[in-house]
Parts: sequence; C-alpha cells; structure tokens
Amino acid sequence: MVAIWLTCIPRSSSGYSNFELIDIDEQFELGTQCNQAQKGTITLPKIAADAKNILTSALIYSRNDIKFLEDIAAELGWENVKKTIIVPLLPTNKNTKHGEFGEILSELIMKDFYGYVIPVQKR
Repeated sequence: MVAIWLTCIPRSSSGYSNFELIDIDEQFELGTQCNQAQKGTITLPKIAADAKNILTSALIYSRNDIKFLEDIAAELGWENVKKTIIVPLLPTNKNTKHGEFGEILSELIMKDFYGYVIPVQKR
C-alpha cells in the first residue's frame, strides 16, 4: 500500500553491526500536482490520492475498531460517526499527532515492505 508512495533502501554500510539501517524516501511528494508524469498507466495525482487515503484510513482505524465503526454507522450514518466518535478521539497536541503518525507509518512500512503481521495494532 505505502509502497506506491515510499521506497525502502537498506544502507550498504552504516557502521552498526547489531542492526540494519534502512533509508525511507518518498518517490514523490503527496502534494504533487503533475499531470504529465505517469507511473505505469496511473498518474501521480491518482497515486498521491491513493496514498493519502491509505494514511487517512490507517490513522482513523488505529484508534477505532472498523467493525464497531461500521455497526454504529449503519445506525447513525458515517457523518454522525465521524462527528461523534472519530474526530473527538483525534489528538490535538502537535507532538502527539506527529508521534502517532510515525508509529502508524512505521507499522504500514513493516507490513508492506517486510511482510510483518501486526497482531495488535495501535489503539
């Protein structure tokens, strides 16, 4: 999923013997508005939108059980779920936002690039 946006490249020499360093880099900025460039048959704005959707979903579902949200949405509608459950649980402190984003992004990278299964996701 995040592999459409990021690359992971192990460093050939890092000076560390107990662990490996991996450089993670964007293939393009998520804000890219380039209609000419293409990756295969999909334009960069489409890939950027997909990457943003993946990150948005990961952030929302990291704090909420998807089945619970679906069940409640069946009764209240998604707008009410967003307003009463999702938004109030989102962090407001800048440091917390950055920390949670980093944890969730790390989880996505471990799953997508290295095949890890995360049995208990951050909640």
